[in-house]
Amino acid sequence: MKTVLSATQNELARILREPWILLIIIAAPLFYPFLYNSAYLARHETNVPAVICDLDRSATSREFIRKVDAHELSEVFAIVASPDEARKMVEQGSVTGAFIIPHGFEQSLKSSERTTIRSWISNAVLMPASDLGKALGDCIASTNAESTAKFFSSRGFNSRRSVEFSKPIQVSIAEMANTTSSYGEFIIPAILILILQQSLAAGTAVSVSRDRRSHAHIDRPESTLVAIFGRVLPYVILFSIHASILFTVQFSIWKIPFSPNPLLFIPLVLFFIIASANYGMIIGSIFKNPLSALLAVMFTTYPIFLVSGYAWPKELLPPLFKFISDIVPTAPFLQITTGLGMLHGSAIDLLNPIVHLAILTGSSGIISLLILKSLWKESPQK
Repeated sequence: MKTVLSATQNELARILREPWILLIIIAAPLFYPFLYNSAYLARHETNVPAVICDLDRSATSREFIRKVDAHELSEVFAIVASPDEARKMVEQGSVTGAFIIPHGFEQSLKSSERTTIRSWISNAVLMPASDLGKALGDCIASTNAESTAKFFSSRGFNSRRSVEFSKPIQVSIAEMANTTSSYGEFIIPAILILILQQSLAAGTAVSVSRDRRSHAHIDRPESTLVAIFGRVLPYVILFSIHASILFTVQFSIWKIPFSPNPLLFIPLVLFFIIASANYGMIIGSIFKNPLSALLAVMFTTYPIFLVSGYAWPKELLPPLFKFISDIVPTAPFLQITTGLGMLHGSAIDLLNPIVHLAILTGSSGIISLLILKSLWKESPQK
C-alpha cells in the first residue's frame, strides 16, 4: 500500500509541476463541452427556405404551397414565375430548394392521373437538404391522401370510409434514442465522450513522454504493476468525477434523455477510463517531447470518431479502419452508452461491446505495463 501511495504522490507531484497539464485534465473536460455543444443549442432546424414556381395557379396548388409554408421544417421564401428563376436562386444559395408545380396539377389530381412536382435541392449543407426533402414528402403524402379521399367521396362513400380508403396502411413510429430526430441530440453524447477520453489520454501521454525526456521514470519500484497502478490512480479518480458530471449534469444541461442501470454502467465507465488512460500512456511512450505526445493524441480525435461506427456503419469501413476501431475503446463505449442509457438495453443485449471493452482494458493495461517496465530498465540507476 505504501508503494502505491508513493507512486500516486509522485504522479501528483509531476502533474502539479506542469500547470498546462492541469489545464488539460481539469479545465478541458469542464469547459470544452460548453464550447463545442453551444453550436447545437437549437437542437434541430426549422423553416428551411424554399422557393416555389406555381405554373398551375389553381386552388389546389395554392393549398399545397400553404402546406409547405406551414410545415415545421420548411418555409416558402418566395413564389417565382419561372422554373429557371427558381433554379437560379438555389444555385446562388438564396434558398435550399426549389419546387415546381406543373400545369394541370389540380386537374390531374381530380382525374386521378399522375402528376410530377419537380424539385431542386442543394446538398451543399446536408441536414437542411434532408429536412427540406422530408417536408416535401410529408406535404405530397398529405395532398395525395386528400385527393384520394375526394375521389372516393365522389363515388358515394361517406367521409370516414373515404379517409380509410385513402390511407389503407397507417404507420405508427415509436422513436427510440434521439426522439427529436435532431442532429444536436445525436452528436452531443459522442462529443462529450470524446472530450472525456481525449483529455484523459492527453494527460497520461504527456506524463509518460515527459518522463522519457527527463529520464525520471519509475524509481525502481519493487513491482512495476504497483507503479503503473499508482500512476494511473490519480487520473482514474479525477476522471471518475468528470464522468459523473458528464453523465448527470452535462446530459441534463443539453437535455439528452439518459437513464442507464447504474450498477451496470458505472463499472463500464471505469473500464473506459482505465482503457483511455492506458491508450494515452502507450502514445506517450513513443515521444520524448510532451508537446508531440499531446499533438498526437489531439490528432487522433476526429479519426477515432469517424471509425467508431457512430456516424457511419462500421461494416462499410475499409478493413484497416475497422482494425483501428477495434483497438481503441471509443467504439464499444459509445455503443454501450447508447444501448444502456438511451435504448434501455440489458447486459445480455450488449454483451459483445461489453466483452470488447473489457478485453481492450485488460490488453491495453498489459501493453502499458510492458512499455513502462521497458522504459524503467532504460532509466539510469539512481
